[in-house]
Amino acid sequence: MCSNFAVEMNNIEVARADIEGKFQFETGTPQSSDRIVFSAVDDIHKFYRQVKVVNTVSETNVYFVTIDAIKKPNAIMFISTDGHTVPSIGTNQDVSVVFPANSFFMEDGVTPYTGNVHLALKFIDPTQTDSENSIPGELLTEGEQLPGFLSSFGMLLFDLTDDAGNPLTARQVEIYLRTNSLTLGQTQGLSLWSLNDATGFWEQGPTMSVSSTDPTAKRRKKRGGNDFIAASIDVTDLTRIWNLDKLLFPYCHMKVRLFVGQTQTENNQVSGADVTSLYARTGATGSPGWRNFLRRKSGNNGICVSVPCDATVLNSVKVAADGYCTVSTTVSASDQTLLGYSDETTSFTITIPTGQNIVDNTNGPIYSDWSECYNAAFNEAYFGFSRELPVDEEINTIPFNEEKIKEQPAINDVLAWWPDMNSFHACYMAIAIVSEGKNRKRRNTSPSDEEKVDIESFGGTHSVTAGKLYGKRTSYVHGVLSCVEYKCPSILYDGDFDRTELHVRPAFNGNYSYYTLMEINLAMFGTSEEATAANAQIGQSSFAGQAPTDFAVTEDGTYHSESTIHPLIAKADARNKCLSGAYGALAFIPSADSPN
Repeated sequence: MCSNFAVEMNNIEVARADIEGKFQFETGTPQSSDRIVFSAVDDIHKFYRQVKVVNTVSETNVYFVTIDAIKKPNAIMFISTDGHTVPSIGTNQDVSVVFPANSFFMEDGVTPYTGNVHLALKFIDPTQTDSENSIPGELLTEGEQLPGFLSSFGMLLFDLTDDAGNPLTARQVEIYLRTNSLTLGQTQGLSLWSLNDATGFWEQGPTMSVSSTDPTAKRRKKRGGNDFIAASIDVTDLTRIWNLDKLLFPYCHMKVRLFVGQTQTENNQVSGADVTSLYARTGATGSPGWRNFLRRKSGNNGICVSVPCDATVLNSVKVAADGYCTVSTTVSASDQTLLGYSDETTSFTITIPTGQNIVDNTNGPIYSDWSECYNAAFNEAYFGFSRELPVDEEINTIPFNEEKIKEQPAINDVLAWWPDMNSFHACYMAIAIVSEGKNRKRRNTSPSDEEKVDIESFGGTHSVTAGKLYGKRTSYVHGVLSCVEYKCPSILYDGDFDRTELHVRPAFNGNYSYYTLMEINLAMFGTSEEATAANAQIGQSSFAGQAPTDFAVTEDGTYHSESTIHPLIAKADARNKCLSGAYGALAFIPSADSPN
């Protein structure tokens, strides 16, 4: 995108892209509880109006969105009284569109139009894998409990104008589809759907019927067989995208869990990580491409990925988590064989068998009922990912090699991170990046830019080190939690005690202003004065305060190791306690603007 794009919600401009194509806006109260819908509109009309549906079922209120604008093809011109046929658009399947003569109207849909018609028609072919990023979002229909799940055979974007560029509408536009992906029997129930850009759901239009007479056959290349499916629509709203879909309902649910590192325990699961599932039909002629995709956030008890219950329409599901996750599945060999399981290090694929039952509501990993999957016991089967973030960044004012402590000389300096070479004690703080409140804000910065939390440890109460830096630690956010090391309050080299002063700041892509402190665990403070001073920082983008000194307190969101003979053992002990702990010390809300 570039600066000639506006961002609209409900036809009201809420933002504009800058010269680099970046934008940000605040929605206020969302249109629905789990999705936000907006449009990117090109002022100079070289690109189609691009609707984007953002799934908001997550534990953050900042969403990162990338929009691939779709350029309009060169327009073709014809006379309205003659009509026009567009033959054979599509790569691995044939789609034709017929505009009958005298079927055009002005934008009001009432006043007949006679004259030249300029048509720019685009077909998004799901058999082409690279077209995935061109679709608005997940293909879902509104349901009473669970949304309906669509299998796409392609999308059509229309742009009809007169010689002056004024929008036109058309009635009884005929659409024809011939595909090798399914047999004619399997195409029963295929309909045209259009996207409601207010709700983000797809709404059903006319049902496509099977026919053996194709009025466009003489003008296009046939792709095997004589039968095709056809439907007629009125193109009265040029902002709507038309989708050729088959509704898949009911569908089943597959249990997937994500873990911190290689240890797969119930308390070691990652919450808030992205999980994407891509759906296709394999075994058909040509590229399987995609038919739908879903993107969700993992929870404290894993995630339930929607999967077909049988192989009638879709039979392939590819599941991947965010960039730091690798597959670590523990599903039995028999289940892997039944589901045609394969993996590629960072993703795995299952192939639904024909005519076999894949559901096991008692033992998993696939359930017919969503609640059974969501509440599945940890000892039931699941597919797994291990999430290994880059190691923490560490800077010490006085350099120290923790891997070679026997080769380290004694550090006779009060600014040393480890003041006692015979006893090592590590401290970590749990910091949450959470969502709260009605306003949801978003930036379109790349989601690959990881969130981090910095803690700088300064001298606090010591007469010499007060205000001087011991060191800095930067840790990545695991889903919604970051566990960051800080220097434990301790007796320094000179024999005097120092209560460390901590400066805590979340960072996104190096920017510290995108967060607002919303909650402080007051159990960290020994006096009401300290608690009052801490509470005064609510609403700021960082936190500063003295570290707690009572290591016996277990509810303050800080975690400590026992004294050990090696710093790495102490750090592993404290960090593991933090990652599996039940309490947080600080909570920040992501924000699109600086709170200060």
